Amino acid sequence: GYVRNSANGEALVGVAVISGSSYVMTDSYGYYCINLPVGENRMEFSGYSLDPMELKLLVYGDGNLDVMMKETVISLKGAVVQADRQSKHLTPAMGVERINASFMKTLPAAFGESDVIRAVMTLPGVKSVGEAATGINVRGGSVDQNLILFNEATIYNPSHMFGIMSTFDTEVVSTADLYKSSIPMEYGGRLSSVLDIRSRSGNSRKFSGSVGLGLLTSRLSLEGPLGSENTTFMLGGRTTYSDWMMKLLPESSAYAGGKASFSDVNAGISHKFSERNSLQAFGYWSRDRYSFCGDTTFRYSNASATLRWRHNFSEKSSLSLSGVYDRYQNRMDESGNSYRASRFSSLIQEGRLKAAFKSVLNARHSLNYGAELLYYNLSQRLHRSRGFQPFLLLSRVQTLGQVFAPGQSQHQGGCEYNDPVHTPHLQLHVDVTYGLLAAEQCPSQAAARLPGCRRTLLDRVERNAGPLAGGLLEELLEQSRLQVRSHARNEPRA
Repeated sequence: GYVRNSANGEALVGVAVISGSSYVMTDSYGYYCINLPVGENRMEFSGYSLDPMELKLLVYGDGNLDVMMKETVISLKGAVVQADRQSKHLTPAMGVERINASFMKTLPAAFGESDVIRAVMTLPGVKSVGEAATGINVRGGSVDQNLILFNEATIYNPSHMFGIMSTFDTEVVSTADLYKSSIPMEYGGRLSSVLDIRSRSGNSRKFSGSVGLGLLTSRLSLEGPLGSENTTFMLGGRTTYSDWMMKLLPESSAYAGGKASFSDVNAGISHKFSERNSLQAFGYWSRDRYSFCGDTTFRYSNASATLRWRHNFSEKSSLSLSGVYDRYQNRMDESGNSYRASRFSSLIQEGRLKAAFKSVLNARHSLNYGAELLYYNLSQRLHRSRGFQPFLLLSRVQTLGQVFAPGQSQHQGGCEYNDPVHTPHLQLHVDVTYGLLAAEQCPSQAAARLPGCRRTLLDRVERNAGPLAGGLLEELLEQSRLQVRSHARNEPRA
């Protein structure tokens, strides 16, 4: 069955369901599946900031039980420290820390803005990369070894305003799960950690919203049902007006006269066709722009879209299909004199199709399996001026590297077998994964060293930017080859 909030009908994630020696937790949809013997049973439901529930059931066979839980406010006379031992040590997911939106809003925040990344930094094993930065180091790993997901879409740059704020609006965020070890195979694997952030689906009972005005930013969020309780929406947006603060800096500062701004928009819609079928769609867009020199401006943007369909074949098996597209662009404009004017931009595009199956075999065994298809495209563009006409020459060079190549596609599938309640003190997880990587061009050697790849690169540039750009690139490649040979001749032998 499903566990929902009685106030707004929102699905409750991470609620512990206990009956005797059986223990499960609700997933990201608020769904749980537990095996009970025939006869009289006692079930307990508990979760963070929720009023615990205890139900007595007389079980005759398979069936559904949907539960509505209320939020609770506990008045404390003094400081109380309590350990959530059951939910931390008996959960089937090992090495995962979960943060709710209510906890994020209670933490001190810069300029009055609550922050998801700052909340994650309060967890053990997580450290900041430095002041005014949103990157995190998890158990000694570097920033590039973390995977940050927002509604299953990859976020390549999770920062606003040079790292003062993150790109996630806590008004629309539901939960944030940080996997520090035993990372599930459905995330594709990372050396350090995975941060999986999910947004709320919206209030199914009534239309509501909130407005916030701060020193640097303003935000607006709206949510509610569309026609019926089966369809809900969530909309949120933020913008900044920080230029007034930049003007207060002294002229001796390196940031004096600078400009900085950002905006982000979150949108989501959910529809429940029946007890077995539901569809969700999410969209996200953010933009940053800043400049500290009169002739140089930096811009970057994130954009993503997610479509997810869930189907329950029975009380013990389910299917989740999702399609994801995300895009990250970084651009630098230099607008000095006509000889120096240039624009450099890079683009990362990623598409993903994913099918995930989950089956509960019995009270002590579950099976998760699925397949995933990924497509990457990495490109760079350089615009330069010649003479007195800016941006006269256009050249396009796509990235060639050891691992990532233009038009790269990756196919990945896997199977996971879980035995979460083998004994009261032992859990067993067995993961089996198969992956295939296919690149469009020669990824193992530099293009300038292979005549075939070099000719392909020159043909592509001439086709996209004209023969002038192709001739210039060929001259640059030849000069680089001669410089390498000259350096090799002059270098003394060991």
